[in-house]
This record gives sequence, structure tokens and C-alpha cells, in this order.
Amino acid sequence: MDALRRSWVVIGLWIASSLLAVLFPTEIVNGRDLFLNLSYLFGSLLIISYLWARFSLLGLRVTRELDSPRAQVGRYAEETITVENYSILPKLYLEVRDYSDLPFHRASRVLSWLPGHSRHSWTVRTPCYQRGRFHLGPLTLCSSDPFGLFFFRRDIQLRRVLTVYPPAVALPGFSPEVAERSGNVQYSWHTYEITSNVAGVREYAPGDSFNRIHWPSSARVGRLIVKEFERNALADVWLFLDMEQQVHVARQEYIELEVTLPATLHVLLERPETMPFTLATQEYAVTAAASLARYFLERNWPLGLVTYARDQRRTLIQLDHGPRQLDHLLALLAVVQPLGSVPLARMLEAESIYLTRNALAIIITPSVHDLSWVAAVQQLHWRGVRVMAIIIDPASFVPESASSGAAEMMRATLLESNVLCFTLRLGDRLPDVLS
Repeated sequence: MDALRRSWVVIGLWIASSLLAVLFPTEIVNGRDLFLNLSYLFGSLLIISYLWARFSLLGLRVTRELDSPRAQVGRYAEETITVENYSILPKLYLEVRDYSDLPFHRASRVLSWLPGHSRHSWTVRTPCYQRGRFHLGPLTLCSSDPFGLFFFRRDIQLRRVLTVYPPAVALPGFSPEVAERSGNVQYSWHTYEITSNVAGVREYAPGDSFNRIHWPSSARVGRLIVKEFERNALADVWLFLDMEQQVHVARQEYIELEVTLPATLHVLLERPETMPFTLATQEYAVTAAASLARYFLERNWPLGLVTYARDQRRTLIQLDHGPRQLDHLLALLAVVQPLGSVPLARMLEAESIYLTRNALAIIITPSVHDLSWVAAVQQLHWRGVRVMAIIIDPASFVPESASSGAAEMMRATLLESNVLCFTLRLGDRLPDVLS
């Protein structure tokens, strides 16, 4: 707006001097020559300034490289932005504006001098304190003339997607009572991964790796024979994440980042700032789910997850184990939000078909008023399913709510049913609670 205002002022002066040069009498102090020179001056200034600003955006190439498409709360995301001038003319003023939606991502930069056939790069290191999927970009290149009369911009649709995983903290003191499967033969199943348990052999199929080939059998029958493997005889672990919209509560406060944020969400910035931070039960629930998934998958237990996070649509991650399964789970937990409309009791009743005897069902919920899901838990317990519950106390997030004491009553009810139960409150450290 300032550049537009200045340019109109110069245009007005040029028009006025041109009119005065035509209308002013020549015999009065040689005024015609004065105003004619002013007209030439203002006209030349407009033309040179326009061309200067316009051509400053030509001959430029911008690239951005993301160090990794994945980050995690409590760590840093890094990307490198490069502006290359492949023309012979130098660029005296360039402004790079970034429109990323990642909080505290400061990628904008002003370049005051960029010689011809040169490049300028800078690295942006952004702390991640909020899980989610964010877009880095687009960019806008802006240029102006030295007098600030004209301002041009060029949009560059450079976009990168960054997924910020929730924190998955270590649980050194956590040791749940999980049994192995009863009857290895009955409950074993084949897997494409190489394990220590060989189930048998079969003929080679396209796509089988060569390290699966059983050479003695191949030499005996005259064709390629590969080994089949089965998973360890460990009990299934299922995470039931309650994302019903009505049971989750949140409040937003402004927190100084110099202080320690609750529940492992502390991020050290390069300089202290104030930011809006949402204190929400869903963030604690997601952190608990991610931490438990890390605990079991690092110990090679088969683990799956069930949640209803959007209306009545189910999100199911089938049983699997290993780092790939952990990455799959964290990618889901990075974007899951409490938008579901299915109560926990209905979810447990509908998904109980996946629970075999001696399986471990871990329920993570802030539901402290609905006792119907306690009855569903008792049914699972009678079937031989081991159940563990983590209750997120909503009263600690919204003290003026009517949930005060409800979490302890729910915990006492579950303990009476021989269900292991933990209560997680605002400000609690998850490793301390689960130890």
C-alpha cells in the first residue's frame, strides 16, 4: 500500500509538471524549461523504477529441501531454502515470504544483494510442540525498486508436507502382566518377516527374497524352495483409544515456554516466547497411546489399535509388530482428533471379536460418568481377556466441571472388577503414573 501511494504521488507530480511545461509562459524566468526538465525527471524515474522492480523477479529459481518428512513433538524440523540467480544481472532487493502453517516456522528472509550466477541458502530449524500434519509453503518472491515506487510479487507453489508425531516417551518402570499364548500351534500364524521360528517350507514365489531360500531342499527337489516363518507365541495387545467428542475437554492458556510444559510436551526454543497452548485430554490420551505402542513394539509384541475418531467411522490398525507398525501407528496418532460419536461401550462390544483369550486390551479414555463401558470390560474379563485402563481425569483440566472425584470412583469400580487401572491428571508424568 505504501509503494502504491508513493507511485501515485510521483505520477501526480509528473502529470502536473507536464501540464505546467505546456501551459506556463516561456518568458517568465524560463519556466518552460524548468517544468519540462521536471517532467522528464519524474517520467524517467517512473520508467526506470518500474523496469527495475519488474525484472528483479526474472531469472530466479527457488528450491526447498525438507530434512525429513517426519518429526516428533519435542524435536526440531529442519529444511533448507535456496534462492538461485541464474541471470547475469544482480538482484539488489528480494523478499522471500513463507506461508507455512507449522507454528513458529520462520522461513521468510530479505536478500539485499544477490549477484548474478550465484545462490543463497539458509536453514530453518523449527521446534515442534504440536502434533499434526502441516504444510510448508507456498512461497512468494517480492521485489521493489530502490525508491519503493513499485512492488511486484511472484507466487511459487513449493509445498512440502511435514507430519509431526506425538511424543512417545520411554516407560522404564512399566511391566504389565501379559501372558503368552496358550498353545503355540493353535495360535501361530505365518508372516513375511524373518523371525527365529521356522514354520515350514514351500515353493518359491515371485517377490521372495533370496535369503529365505532353503538350499538343501532346493537341491533335493530340483527347484527353489523357501522357508516360511511364524511369529512368536506372544499374546495380542490391542489399544482402544476413546475419541468420542462429548467426553473430551480442553482449555487454552498462554504459557511461557521458559517453564516446563506438562506431560512431556516441553520444548526448548532458542528464545523465550509466549504461545497459545491447548490443555486437552485428547493430547494426554494420544501421548499415552503412542508411548504404550512404543513400549510393546520395541519388545516385538503384536499390537493393534482401534478408535472411532470421526463420526461413526472406525479406524482399525491390524495386529503387526516391528518399527514399521510403530511408524504406522504414530502417523495415525499425529492427526487423530476427538470427533467421534460412538461411546466407548459400543466400541468395546463391536470390536471384542478381535480379542482372544489371554489377549491384553488397553483402554485409554476420559469417560468417567458412563458406567456402561465398565460392564463391557467385565464381559471381556470373564472371557479371559486381560484388561488395563488408563483414565484421563477431565476434572484436572477443567476444575469448575462437575467431574470432580468421578475418576477416582471409576477407578475404584474397575479395581473391584480386578481390572488394572491408572489415573492420569493434568501435569502428571506418564512414566511415573504407569510405574
